[in-house]
Amino acid sequence: VPARWELARDAVRIRNDMRSKTLIVGNGDVLSLKDARQKADETGVDGVMVGKGIFGNPWFFSGHTPTTDEKLRVLIEHCKLFEELVSHKRFHVMKKHFKAYVQGWEGAKELRMKLMECETADEVERAIVEMGT
Repeated sequence: VPARWELARDAVRIRNDMRSKTLIVGNGDVLSLKDARQKADETGVDGVMVGKGIFGNPWFFSGHTPTTDEKLRVLIEHCKLFEELVSHKRFHVMKKHFKAYVQGWEGAKELRMKLMECETADEVERAIVEMGT
């Protein structure tokens, strides 16, 4: 279901008409920092929450657009940190993040399929190196 930002704009108008000091925060379909700022400007909300737009994009708030190599290096680091800091959980939990890091270039689908077979951070790193991306 797409976000309905026009409803946030309506809520801001109602709040302003009532002279209320209630803060209104918008949420939904925010994919970049530029997008968040645009939605805030267009609707007048006091803040914007980010959900899925942050997955696989730790650069979100910097506005930096990472290269494929940067994304893959950070994916490897993410996997290693997961094993180090959350060792009590099974590695398969990491797999939900793979698509966010590995998309948008030729061969990405094949790499994701290979990554889905991995059970450790070392296997993820090896798969990435073997694919030569």
